[in-house]
Amino acid sequence: VVPAIERDQTIGGGEIDARLGSRADVAYAVTVPRGGNGTPHCLVSYVTATAGASLSGDELRASLKRSLPAYMVPAAVVVLDEIPLTPTGKLDRSRLPEPVIAPRGFRAPSGPAESAVAHVFQDVLGVPRVGADDDFFALGGDSLTASVVTARLGAELGVRVPLRSVFDGEIALVVDDRDDIRALFEQHQVRLLTP
Repeated sequence: VVPAIERDQTIGGGEIDARLGSRADVAYAVTVPRGGNGTPHCLVSYVTATAGASLSGDELRASLKRSLPAYMVPAAVVVLDEIPLTPTGKLDRSRLPEPVIAPRGFRAPSGPAESAVAHVFQDVLGVPRVGADDDFFALGGDSLTASVVTARLGAELGVRVPLRSVFDGEIALVVDDRDDIRALFEQHQVRLLTP
């Protein structure tokens, strides 16, 4: 699953690079948007190791997940022997390799709450299916569509759905009593608003 970035949004790649570059085992880090041709745009970090160090892209990404908001975590961290440069010494983005991103397995939504959220994600984002473990941003969501999702769920169920719940990567609704929200979902039979 690939975290998508908004077309008009500038995510601080410099902040991601600084987090990676602050490690003693990382010599160089650069984060760039990747995608196009019908695929979601996502962030990918490219790093080189300091002399004698061994790096794991998965481990570096896991450390970023612990310290950055979900929407800023790159879809992949690619470890390179060297960063490709132009003859003038600048980063040659065209020579950066495409990342290999392993797809996650699909887990169908279970229960009325997960089903309702999945249906709204599907409808608002225009994607064919949404699993219980899918990430909103990986599906192509952005801050504007996150607002639409929370408004749609909130209006339908008569509850406040915090926007932060989408940005934190949590599709579960934050309310005082989870049993109350489950009852609301069951009462409404996952009846959704249409645009």
